[in-house]
Amino acid sequence: MKKFIITAASAAMLFAVPLAASADPGTETKTVTVQPTYEEITPLSLLLDAPSTVINGQGYPSFKYNTSTPENVRTFIQNVGTTTITYKLKDPSGNIWQSGTLTAGQSYQSTYSWTSAQNGQWTWEINQNNGLQATVKLTVRSDV
Repeated sequence: MKKFIITAASAAMLFAVPLAASADPGTETKTVTVQPTYEEITPLSLLLDAPSTVINGQGYPSFKYNTSTPENVRTFIQNVGTTTITYKLKDPSGNIWQSGTLTAGQSYQSTYSWTSAQNGQWTWEINQNNGLQATVKLTVRSDV
């Protein structure tokens, strides 16, 4: 899937805003035609997008990772609730790749270089120690 960015000059043309130039007030106006230019953007593969995951005491959101070539994977976790949480990101073998504590409003992001050795089901372990409700935002993306 390819995405494109349209330059400001192209946007003016698309919205029928003429780009005009004239030498002096007594001469006729000439309309300048601008050809749109596109810049290709490398898309990201969205592995997990959970903008508002509610956890009652403890939760285990997960995502599946599968690749045949090395790529960068970006993880993001944000505590959008009002209580402090602890979290861990575990690989398919149960190894902990990241862990920490986030107070209300705090977030953490990281980038990893993963290969096919990391293929499988990954799990976030999220805990709110006193059993109260917690809300987190989770995103995992890989370069394509």
